[in-house]
Amino acid sequence: LYVLERVAVVDGCEASRKQAFRIEERLGSHRPLTLHQRTASVNPAQSNVPYFDYLALPLPKVRNRCVAPIDPGLQFVKHRGINNPCGAIMIRDQETINILQSNIARFVRERLIPNEELVAETDEIPADIVAEMKTMGLFGLTIPEAVGGLELTMEEEVLAMLELGRASPAFRSLIGTTVGIGSQGILFDGTHAQKEKYLPRLATGELIASFALTEPGSGSDAASLRTTAVLDGHDYVVNGTKRFITNAPQAGIFTLMARTNPAEKGAAGISAFIVDAGTPGISFGKRDKKMGQRGAHTCDVIFENCRVPVVNLIGGVEGRGFKTAMKVLDKGRIHIASICVAVAERMLDDALRYAMERKQFGKPIAEFQLVQ
Repeated sequence: LYVLERVAVVDGCEASRKQAFRIEERLGSHRPLTLHQRTASVNPAQSNVPYFDYLALPLPKVRNRCVAPIDPGLQFVKHRGINNPCGAIMIRDQETINILQSNIARFVRERLIPNEELVAETDEIPADIVAEMKTMGLFGLTIPEAVGGLELTMEEEVLAMLELGRASPAFRSLIGTTVGIGSQGILFDGTHAQKEKYLPRLATGELIASFALTEPGSGSDAASLRTTAVLDGHDYVVNGTKRFITNAPQAGIFTLMARTNPAEKGAAGISAFIVDAGTPGISFGKRDKKMGQRGAHTCDVIFENCRVPVVNLIGGVEGRGFKTAMKVLDKGRIHIASICVAVAERMLDDALRYAMERKQFGKPIAEFQLVQ
């Protein structure tokens, strides 16, 4: 939940999510707030601008409005994203990041950790928690503000994951492919039209993106993949099987790597595509039964004469898919490393707490040499 304090609302521009980080720490829940409206039309150039006391996002509820700070001393910078009707945003500062971390930490403590056992038993993340994650903007952490995301830098993303990763990794897995490998190929190398079409829906969680690279015979040696995409008129005809695809059962789109040049057996023959999960010719294997990580779903994705429009070739150029994959994976490895650190910290904290609370022979077991 993001709350705006003392903001002017101007018709005609889209609100920036990052401007919603003026969070009242005293708010003890993530439930929607009541909107207390002083006026519906304001002029931010006036010194005595009326304002909304509190404005609760999610972003879709404030489409076609621009949230402008009242304080004329606040700094602004030109946005480098796409199609930003407001033209400027508040610059990032340490206070903003601290608030973001605090908000995620509270969400983990109050909502995610208490539901870990339920997720482990049912192999599903409750729908209300998924809805809250969408409302918090967690699906859009790395997506540009201009299209509804938070546009975190790599360092900020790591700080956010150090908090989110203290809950079961299944929760992070739900958003992980959308904020990471599933969306970043579009962001890095997609055409302007591809970005406009898909990024706003990914930022809100309306679409979940999956990354389809790994195959039964192609894991670490990704350049040897065998899935093919053969040009036929205005479509590519895709055939092949992908394995261990995270969030495939929930995915709305796949970032697919396939070989468009069969004569080129290496990386240069691979191209990247955006494939709608509902495209005829796509089927799914059974969910993989993993040791741990219940609630995080992976399965095979089978493409049989699946027709993908030419306009869905990422970047509009063949042969660049492997480079796109390596770029998003390089970034994703830093993301995953921060999750590993967070999980280790959680385990250490839990073990230490237990060692201090559990008593044997009249004293905490932490005082015994073996435990120490």
